[in-house]
Amino acid sequence: MANDSGPGRINPTARSRRWFALAIAVSVVAVIATALGRQLGTLDLPYERILLATTTATDSVVENLLAQGLWIETRGDGEGTLPPEARAVRLGAAIAELELRNRRADSSARTSLEEVVRALSTFPRGEGAMTAYRSLRIPADDSALQSASRMAERAGGQRAVRLGAWLQSARFAAATGDASAFDPVVVKYVASGAITLDARPAIEAAARQFEDIASERPYNWTALATAVEELLRLLGTR
Repeated sequence: MANDSGPGRINPTARSRRWFALAIAVSVVAVIATALGRQLGTLDLPYERILLATTTATDSVVENLLAQGLWIETRGDGEGTLPPEARAVRLGAAIAELELRNRRADSSARTSLEEVVRALSTFPRGEGAMTAYRSLRIPADDSALQSASRMAERAGGQRAVRLGAWLQSARFAAATGDASAFDPVVVKYVASGAITLDARPAIEAAARQFEDIASERPYNWTALATAVEELLRLLGTR
């Protein structure tokens, strides 16, 4: 009978142990990957008001950013023809603008509120949220704003509305050099969420560019601001 334990031969028991260890390693990697995917798939973006609470932008910075007109080419009647996801992104950006103006006791907050209502009017289920916003007293308290924004998310779709709100808020964070806004896990969620929302190659390219620039140290704030704006512009345009 041949001896499997001789020189140059692998003991069957040792072989079995190696295969078992390999199987365990593969299983662990699969579990980690699944858990990470589930985490990124269910993670909630921070409310835009959390980002805006730390914003120290001057009035001139705020007005300059809000006056840039990211979607000027489709404003007016043409906006109603956009896909619902693009309209929801715009709705989220309008909500963030309202949150910012309200927090700063800006006299233009009422105009921003009307913009939110107008955006909601393009959604079949937007009536309840429209009523909630119209009933707000400006300046409004956080609880009333949060309740109204939750209703807006239900009307337009939570992921798209929050992406729009977060990206609009991130514009101000980048303008003021606020690194706390660009947590790596949140950045990854934003990038993957944008690609999931809109499968166009241009969106994936912009999302990957945003993720890459946000991972650079030290931050290139000019490049990061540009990347945020480009992703927001593309998501709200079709």
